[in-house]
Amino acid sequence: MKQDTAFQLFDRTQMNVVSQSGDRVSVRPGDVLIQDGQMDYPFFVLESGEVEIFEADDDYQTLITTHGPRSFL
Repeated sequence: MKQDTAFQLFDRTQMNVVSQSGDRVSVRPGDVLIQDGQMDYPFFVLESGEVEIFEADDDYQTLITTHGPRSFL
């Protein structure tokens, strides 16, 4: 699935500001950052890689979109 370009990306200056005030976290493929329906979660900014956003059902998951570098969740 192609990355959704409807969401705004951070520019280089914004990325520098965030990198100075946030904590870096490494994740592995398959790690869940936010549970479906979770109302309270941290702010994530991607430096590299991709994050897939799924909507979960009892029987299956549907891929909604993919976010890449400089995007935020």
